[in-house]
Amino acid sequence: MDEVFLKIRNLLAMSTTAEKESPPTAVLPIGDLVLHMKRLSLTSARGSLQKLTISEAELLYHLILHKNGLVHNKYLLLKF
Repeated sequence: MDEVFLKIRNLLAMSTTAEKESPPTAVLPIGDLVLHMKRLSLTSARGSLQKLTISEAELLYHLILHKNGLVHNKYLLLKF
């Protein structure tokens, strides 16, 4: 039972950390791509445009913010 409580506590800690993150910025560059949060699109340096759903854009935003870091799959499942 103690293991379950520890897991719940850790999940709650991760969710409160996520709530403290700043709101999505309008434009977020990553490599030769640019994520446009307000337009919900991803643009390449060649100019090709890919429309995104809200969930896709938020997931990309989160992954870009945590670039080169570890993102726990349970956190992503709870958030998205």
